[in-house]
Amino acid sequence: MRELWLLSKVGFLQMLNALQVSRGSGTRKKRFGALGALALIAFLALYLSGLYSNMLGSMLVQAGVGEFFVPVMALLVTPISLVFTLPSAGSALFGGKDTDFLLSLPVKTFHVAFSKMMALYVENLLFSGLWMIPVGIAAYCYGIVPDVWCFLRLLAVIVALPFWGTLLAGIGGLLMALLGSRAKHKALIQNLAGIVLFAVMFLGSMQINRLSQILLAGRQEAQRLFATWLFMFGWMGRGLAGDVGALILSVVVSILPFVGMVWLFSMGYRKIVDGLQSRVLRSDYRLGQMKAQGQGMALLKKEIARLFATPAYLMNCCISAVLMVGFAVWVVADRKSMSVFVELMGKEWMAPLFLVCMELMVAMLYPSAVSISLEGKSIWILKEAPVDTKTLFAAKAALNLVVAVPCVLLTAILFVVSGFVTVLEGGCMLLACLALGAFLAQAGLVVNLHFPSMEAGDMRAVKNSASALISAFGGLLFAGVLAALVLFTKNLIPFPGFCLAQAAVLILLSAGVWKYLKQRGTQLFREL
Repeated sequence: MRELWLLSKVGFLQMLNALQVSRGSGTRKKRFGALGALALIAFLALYLSGLYSNMLGSMLVQAGVGEFFVPVMALLVTPISLVFTLPSAGSALFGGKDTDFLLSLPVKTFHVAFSKMMALYVENLLFSGLWMIPVGIAAYCYGIVPDVWCFLRLLAVIVALPFWGTLLAGIGGLLMALLGSRAKHKALIQNLAGIVLFAVMFLGSMQINRLSQILLAGRQEAQRLFATWLFMFGWMGRGLAGDVGALILSVVVSILPFVGMVWLFSMGYRKIVDGLQSRVLRSDYRLGQMKAQGQGMALLKKEIARLFATPAYLMNCCISAVLMVGFAVWVVADRKSMSVFVELMGKEWMAPLFLVCMELMVAMLYPSAVSISLEGKSIWILKEAPVDTKTLFAAKAALNLVVAVPCVLLTAILFVVSGFVTVLEGGCMLLACLALGAFLAQAGLVVNLHFPSMEAGDMRAVKNSASALISAFGGLLFAGVLAALVLFTKNLIPFPGFCLAQAAVLILLSAGVWKYLKQRGTQLFREL
């Protein structure tokens, strides 16, 4: 047990080190950036949970099925936390730089594998734990739970809940690692596998939209739902309400599958790691001539090649583009379900709501925010190359647009094809989202220059570094402000006019950020 504890502690400290908040980790600026990133995560988790808890709690209490509020909120946070952990699960479990060293120590393979899984668990715990705090408060305020002791029982729910998201992320990471260890084109296979897993998860998440219909249909339908494979969430709700036996069962049922899964894949852990390392050590360098139209295009091609050759980079920084297109496809394919929503909200709300969804997804595209960190110790090559700094910045910022432009264009076209928005509205949505993408691409580059993580490694740089977290969650916060503006000004400004005004403002902001990059950004780059 001491070995297991020490290995888990090392994994936890590595995660903190990636954020540069561990003791003696560096300058005050780095600590501030990391703490700011954690503050953004905490704010978004608490804000989103508080918003959903208030709306859903009041609705279910009025419908007389308030006891199912906690199970639904616990179920809802599982796919959300999975989105943050699944893209890097394979790299976290099998791709760490210290994996070979740990396996060479006189420790059990199970302990090494378990410590890696616990690092994923801690990431899930951060978001899920914060999410459940407003849930417990809302349950107490609406009288769903009987006493203040529910907050002590809530701690057990918070500890048990992240095991399910970690379990699913571990299975997904294992599948992608197995494909990568056996396939010739590892990056391509892992990227395709990750997209397929996210598509399956997205389709499953769409089914959660039907929960409200089932709950409002009556108590018997809701009881039947949480008596199926969702029984563990039902036990969590009963446990928080005071059923100690159900609470204990929910904790045990959450931990045992997690431990069992770790034990199963620990039996082949060394083989998978050796297979991955053999692919990494293979020499693929060939002498040849590269065709490019100028320095900028050559740099952009280099950025694109690295994006698609690094699964953790692509899946973490660009998966929101896939989700955006997937949502648009679902809107077109399931027009019947959307028609019910249109009748409830009114067709005039469709364009603003679709714009909000698109801008939230665009805000989570942040390749430029980690592109400098990914240069690592090779940054000197770019610094010594006969390339103007603004050309380098333009290539790294353009990487965001290479991903965003086709996805935003396809999404806008699909929304128009669905018939819920007009061609004019679709065109205005396209302009607004492209302007937002251009602004955030440059803003992410500024953040990365201020908070670089040159020695964090690929996976930690794209997921756990301060620049990644600030850009991803800061972009969401910025898009949330735009969403509030479009919804609150809907009756004051015509929707096309709002989109054009937003695009104009964002273009002006982009010009200001670009000027900052050419001046202060160049100085920061030289100091790296």
